[in-house]
Amino acid sequence: MSLCLSLSFFVLVVLLVQAALQIPQYDRYLLLLLPPLVLLSSYAGLWALGWLELMISKAEARVAAGVAVLAILVSASEATAFKLGYADINTSFPDNSGIEIVASHLNDQHVAAVVYDHWMNWLLGYYMGAWSDKRRVYYPDPDALVRDALALQECETRYFPMPADQNPLPWIEALEAAGFSVEVDLRPAQWVVYALTAPAEGVCTEAAFRET
Repeated sequence: MSLCLSLSFFVLVVLLVQAALQIPQYDRYLLLLLPPLVLLSSYAGLWALGWLELMISKAEARVAAGVAVLAILVSASEATAFKLGYADINTSFPDNSGIEIVASHLNDQHVAAVVYDHWMNWLLGYYMGAWSDKRRVYYPDPDALVRDALALQECETRYFPMPADQNPLPWIEALEAAGFSVEVDLRPAQWVVYALTAPAEGVCTEAAFRET
């Protein structure tokens, strides 16, 4: 019993720490709980088996065993369907359809293209790949982005991907006020990619002067 209490306490502490630190509840972050939960489940199963032996007849035990086997088979079939792509059990996760198109499109751009990534973070990095030659940078607000965008002395097109359900106006207005040309470059499913062209006077002029 003391072992069960210790395992239960461990699971509770891990969940409380993750909640306090606002750690996303992705499967990989919950793997730490798998060993204690397996042990607790085994103990609970043995306890339930002993209780059933005392409380029900052999015929009833056979029925209960049949129901348990049926439940296991149903769970196994659902897991197999998910594995083969016939079912999707992660319905609570956001719709990321189209992210592959965005990543492929950005990877096709010129070497060292600048990608201003405020929203997509690790998701875009994952689909673009660890060896992508693009420069993904994050800015917390439009003012910070515009300040550094003007300081970057190069004329090549830059890119600003974002989820389609986010409001782009504060960012677009700040960029256009600074002289950048902003156009929709790609719009697949749940995403939008804007192409940013630096102002001809200022950024590009200084970059061209520096190259000469």
